[in-house]
Amino acid sequence: MEKKFAVIYFPAENIYSEVPTSWLAPDRKHCWWPNSINAKPFMVRGELPDESVWVLHEVKLEAYASTLETARKKADNPDFLTGGEDLLLPEKRFRKPRTLSPALSNNSSSSETPITPPPSPLKLKKNKSSKKKIDSIKKLVLSEPSQLPEIHQPFRTLATYDDNDEDFVEIESLPIVFEGNDEIGAKQNTVEEASNSACEGTQLDEFMATIKNLTITCNNVQKYVISIDNRLKDMTSNQGKVLVNDVIKNLEKNLPLNSQESVRAFDTLLNTKAEVKNTFAQFIKRIGGRDAKDHINRCLPKLFTNEFAKESSYLGLRGNFKLQQFNFMQILIDVLVVQHSATLQNVEKHIGEWFRLANQRLKRLEKK
Repeated sequence: MEKKFAVIYFPAENIYSEVPTSWLAPDRKHCWWPNSINAKPFMVRGELPDESVWVLHEVKLEAYASTLETARKKADNPDFLTGGEDLLLPEKRFRKPRTLSPALSNNSSSSETPITPPPSPLKLKKNKSSKKKIDSIKKLVLSEPSQLPEIHQPFRTLATYDDNDEDFVEIESLPIVFEGNDEIGAKQNTVEEASNSACEGTQLDEFMATIKNLTITCNNVQKYVISIDNRLKDMTSNQGKVLVNDVIKNLEKNLPLNSQESVRAFDTLLNTKAEVKNTFAQFIKRIGGRDAKDHINRCLPKLFTNEFAKESSYLGLRGNFKLQQFNFMQILIDVLVVQHSATLQNVEKHIGEWFRLANQRLKRLEKK
């Protein structure tokens, strides 16, 4: 006689549940589940799945049962067995072990599947010629006064010129000649003749002293400007850290969440501004953990109370409040997957297990 009910196991949620056998897919590896908080009335009425509305979950078939009560006992206690034929365990099929090649068997020291590291970022090609030009400019601008090239072109001091001076030459038209470099200008010979005839020894010494003092002053001003720029950068960086800490403190004021209303309000708060969402991700990273499971066990107590966790679950099965739909849970999962190179399935499994053990944690606290 075909059993009317079955006991199934949800790997993603790590829980057992009873269902009518009509809800099972033909492959017996998937099960239809009504899109409702409470699925018990659907079981009692024996309603057939509405594939346009119901959700298909991956499951593992544990046993068959003649009555809903027997199936529920088996779901609450996986070790439950009846004395008669009311409970029927499905036939187990054993897989043939795989034989690894000698190369793989020697190299593999554990049964864990190696995790492929993320691809390295692309390396951008540098323009060597542009870098050389920039370095040469920096070397010239930031050099000490003693390292600057000497100016071989003699000049008269500006004080010796007046508007009626016939030998007056505009500064813009004068060439500047550096040691070891070509001339900069067009009429070097003409300027040399004009300057030599107009300059005297004393005036030349005064002009060169003025140029030297101006060079020293310009370099000192440049160093001072660089120091001011560095201090401003430090102030901006420290101010950013203070702002992040303030936002995290404001987020912690809303935690831990203890009701459905507080969960919805917290999710709305994170969706208002992008910087608040990024700060929540930084908050999760700061908590840390040895691996994904340890990180989850450290994060979730800061996000939820045990009283609220007892009435909730990640997928919302068996009448529990569903948390999968909220954005802050997706941020939590994304951080765990990236930071620990974990799979999405393992992270969701550990989250479901933490909610499933909420009642057990409450009982331990009451005993203390």
